[in-house]
Amino acid sequence: MASGQDLSNESAAANTSVTFDFVSTPEVGGIGSLSADSENDIWAASVTDSAALHFNGSTWGEVPMAKASRVNKLAVLSPTSVWAVGQKLTTQFSPYWPLTVFRPPTPSGGARPSGIAFDGANLWIANSNSNNIAKIRTSDATLLGTFGTGLAPLCPVYDGTNVWVANRGSGTVTKLRASDGANQGTFSTGGSTPNHMVFDGDNIWVTNEFDDSFVKIRPSDGAQVF
Repeated sequence: MASGQDLSNESAAANTSVTFDFVSTPEVGGIGSLSADSENDIWAASVTDSAALHFNGSTWGEVPMAKASRVNKLAVLSPTSVWAVGQKLTTQFSPYWPLTVFRPPTPSGGARPSGIAFDGANLWIANSNSNNIAKIRTSDATLLGTFGTGLAPLCPVYDGTNVWVANRGSGTVTKLRASDGANQGTFSTGGSTPNHMVFDGDNIWVTNEFDDSFVKIRPSDGAQVF
């Protein structure tokens, strides 16, 4: 995509346009995760180096990070609380710029933590090799419980009441009640290897990697509506 290319929604109902530009960042290897608290507080994690990148609204800077063999996902809870999960790592770092203070690594409740979501009070961490999702209280990093999912869970999202997780190995998504982790159902994504999800305020959107497809799911009953 050319720098500064203008992308406009062709729908008459949506007249807004978005401009994308290339930006330069410090070299920290491949970027594997991006998360933001605001447009002036954006974080990116390297999958190869013990480093993260922080955007303060004008420039990107490099921030040292706890060592891990791979950082899979970041979650920015506030300007002073950022969490990362990955192989050999579940950690919080509080970036009181420019000083970064790391909480010691916290057990994730399973193997190969591969996704993270925040429900306003707790973190939900998908453990791909354990087929479960863990609930961790952010105030003190206490593990509150682990809950079964489908095969190889990834990319949890929170819809305001429930936590959804994509089961990459099952072609499904699982819905769990955030208050107690109770399973509210498992639903087909209409394809194989779902690997990314997002909640748009009304519906859950899921991509099916190897089918080159995506599906829109209604949170109330898990029905496919697109």
